Amino acid sequence: MFSDPILWLILIIILIFGAYFSLAETAFAAVDPIRIKVLSDSSKLPKKTLRYIEEFDRSVIVTVIGSNISSVLLSTLSTIFFIQLFQDDGVGTLIATIVAALLFYVFCDTIPKVIGRGLPLQSALFVTVVFGFFKIIFFPMYLLFFNFNRFLKRFQKKESNATMTEEDFSSIVEKQHQEGTLNESEVKLIQSAIEFSDTAVKDVLTPIDKVFGISESALYQADLAEILIASPFSRVPIYRESLQHIIGVLSIRTYFQSIQKQRQIDPSTLIKKPYFVSSKVTIDELFEGYKKYRTHVAIVKDQQGLVIGMVTMEDVLEEIVGQMEEIVKHTGVIRG
Repeated sequence: MFSDPILWLILIIILIFGAYFSLAETAFAAVDPIRIKVLSDSSKLPKKTLRYIEEFDRSVIVTVIGSNISSVLLSTLSTIFFIQLFQDDGVGTLIATIVAALLFYVFCDTIPKVIGRGLPLQSALFVTVVFGFFKIIFFPMYLLFFNFNRFLKRFQKKESNATMTEEDFSSIVEKQHQEGTLNESEVKLIQSAIEFSDTAVKDVLTPIDKVFGISESALYQADLAEILIASPFSRVPIYRESLQHIIGVLSIRTYFQSIQKQRQIDPSTLIKKPYFVSSKVTIDELFEGYKKYRTHVAIVKDQQGLVIGMVTMEDVLEEIVGQMEEIVKHTGVIRG
């Protein structure tokens, strides 16, 4: 039996098949889809790989079927071999089970998974070459398991929409840095933007003593147009008695567009309701508010309810650009 070349050939083929399916599952799970997507623009093979990755649940069904078939064939061949060798069903079966498990663990599990994790891109492209062939020959079993999986999912509770946390995004950035896609300066730039989103409004606002506002009574003065033209701002808070009682915000552009169409207009009808925020609100939350209330201006209050300043979308964007320019200046992040 030991000298039978056909037996050894069949054994090697089974091990190769088992290793292939284990390598395919590991590579599809470990490879970076972004790198595959970049390669797919210039080659057909990465396009197929990308499709298998995007349909990972379906691809796993094929690899599981292939791995199980390889495992069963290996166990069967080993059992037949050792029963004939020892002329004893009990001893032969026991030894066959141990040997088959050891061979499968080493050659069809451990080694291909190490390769798949160590060289995910190369491995994914390699297994893609014939992966479509196995999808075809396993199609009847694939269809059975695929529909069974869909049936089971009907009983699963629907999870809330998955969102990417800052930790998830930071991990992706770090991974790209380790793989050489991003250099250290670019990583710092991205991390700075992430950290800035958690910055409190109080750190970027214009203090109340520097805010330019117009009293409610001044809206009806003859020189209102001249006052607005002289203002360095595009939006002006309107207050009653003092800036501690802001009743709205007037867009200078809207005002002049309106008086061009209609000379006699009540300026108070152009005032937009103020958007008040706490000084502890983050930049992320501030932008959500801008979007919700369709405004570019927020009036900031402290814990006692006193107005301490104003923050506009322009203020925030200038702060972001300023921080990025500072990083670029010190790190030379921009590459030619």
